Amino acid sequence: MATLIVMLVIGVLLVVGGLLWGGARAAGGARRRCPSCGRNNVGDANYCAQCGQRLDA
Repeated sequence: MATLIVMLVIGVLLVVGGLLWGGARAAGGARRRCPSCGRNNVGDANYCAQCGQRLDA
């Protein structure tokens, strides 16, 4: 029984850690939608990779 509880706690910690890590990662390289073509641009680019439109700050 104790082993099951420990495994459950570890699973919850892994899920929460993954969500936090994913959130921090998204903040660093956030997706920005191009106002012209609607493409989701990843990273810190200032221009759309598809159409070249300047992305909003």
